[in-house]
Amino acid sequence: MHEAINHAKLAMLFRKEFELCNVRRGETVVLLSDLGARRDYVAAAFAAAEDFGADAYEMCVNAMPSWTKVGVETVGRCKGTLEAIKSADMLVCLHIPLFTRWLKEARDAGTRVLMVIDGPDELETLMAPPGLKEAVVHAGERLQRAKTMRITRPGGTDLAVNSANIRP
Repeated sequence: MHEAINHAKLAMLFRKEFELCNVRRGETVVLLSDLGARRDYVAAAFAAAEDFGADAYEMCVNAMPSWTKVGVETVGRCKGTLEAIKSADMLVCLHIPLFTRWLKEARDAGTRVLMVIDGPDELETLMAPPGLKEAVVHAGERLQRAKTMRITRPGGTDLAVNSANIRP
């Protein structure tokens, strides 16, 4: 399928993502790639990091996880890789790190994680609009305060839930 995006916009899209991730001057950003990673994404991430005054480097691994091979321990088998990621401020993962032990360890160490695996067209359309985070936080706070909740369907069936069953 043909991509319908101006590839010159990639650096701008990564810059917006880095802004949402609160990247700051002097921070260290690790770009975790594999042999199948998009080189234009790596370049765009480097450009965005430079715009913020952050230091960035790329770590490329030889394992290639996918949606059919999740949990692949791409980091941690090589000496020093996990320690490097744990000492970074942010990790930009250009492959699927889900269900890995090393990802949990990195997050527990305080490393922020941004996974970018979508195609260029989706990067722009999946960008959170202004106010979305605030709306979700507000809805979560309302849910926590709720004593009862009434859920209705267009067909008229109501469901009442008391506070003992409400879990945010």
